[in-house]
Amino acid sequence: MKNDIIDNLDIEYKIVLNRALKNAIQIFGDNLLNLTLGGSGGKGNIIKNWSDLDIYVVLKKYDILKVVEFMKSIEEFRIHVGTTFYTINEVKNNYYCFCMHVWNLLCLLYL
Repeated sequence: MKNDIIDNLDIEYKIVLNRALKNAIQIFGDNLLNLTLGGSGGKGNIIKNWSDLDIYVVLKKYDILKVVEFMKSIEEFRIHVGTTFYTINEVKNNYYCFCMHVWNLLCLLYL
């Protein structure tokens, strides 16, 4: 399923998603546990030139300076990237609202 969703994304969406993932890995490093594509992208229902990308980022701990750095790194993307951050404790305690149809881009969860 993961390849189908990515393979069917328009090239512009693939580029933005790849850049967001690379930025997350670079900025958060070992603090990054998971990056999940949600919304229409996670369902494989992107509408070109209309849809944005919705991502959920799970971190070991919340680091406001790194979050701000990441948000600045994606604000100039051609396609808007809506981002929601959670800590691993929030996920473990069910304090999250992930969509039912999501796709893990980077699955390093240790739940």
